[in-house]
Amino acid sequence: MHALRKRGDEEGWERAIAASNERPQTLNRFVRLAAFLETHYPEVLRKSGGFQAGSAVMLEFIQLHALSIEQARLEAPDCFHGITSVRTLRSRVGHLREELARHQKASSRSSNQRYADFTRSAFELLHRNPHLLGLGPIKSLEISDVRSTLMPKLVAHCKKGPAAIDVRAPDVTAARSLSAAAASYASRIAVLRLRFDQVVIVMPGKAQLYAEETLKLLHGWAKAPAQVLSNVNFLMVIGDTGQLLDKARVLQGSFE
Repeated sequence: MHALRKRGDEEGWERAIAASNERPQTLNRFVRLAAFLETHYPEVLRKSGGFQAGSAVMLEFIQLHALSIEQARLEAPDCFHGITSVRTLRSRVGHLREELARHQKASSRSSNQRYADFTRSAFELLHRNPHLLGLGPIKSLEISDVRSTLMPKLVAHCKKGPAAIDVRAPDVTAARSLSAAAASYASRIAVLRLRFDQVVIVMPGKAQLYAEETLKLLHGWAKAPAQVLSNVNFLMVIGDTGQLLDKARVLQGSFE
């Protein structure tokens, strides 16, 4: 029946359902389990006999596999031979979920603290050295007091008009892809440009790849890249100083 589903043979599938004493929902569950084994444990299907796990156990096992492939591999032999009970497997899945939740909570706290620490140091640096922003003479640099998720952390009032100074501290060890992060920052810049004449994104120096990828994305996406990027800068903070990202170098001088 799994082969019928795999081939997309709907007529054959309907005939198989009609000839079976099982409900369609049950047959669908069996097909799902067979597809899972074929994808992740094909060696099990190649062996004749020996597989004694019931569907209830396998549904729990699929959840275990989704949470930890390594743990699932360790549990697989006893599970497939019918040694591990549903209750035991369900308990292990529950414990693993609790561990992952604790880890995610701790990671979130660590990430929030890292961002708070960087934001504070960035504020101090920019108030001491506003010239690092590359905006020319700045009349005032104010912390945004507007309670809006769209407002930047700082607003600089300069000759060209108000400039948005946003602070970002991406976790360079996170699993999030570089392209996904760049898309997020590009979207943020686009939103800020709707209200502000210029945008400066402040990042730690170790996050420079994120800044470079964002610049490349904006350059490739914008209808008039030179016009857009002339009003966008990245300030990379390194230690107790900062340096504007060399856009021409990143884009190899290709402002067209």
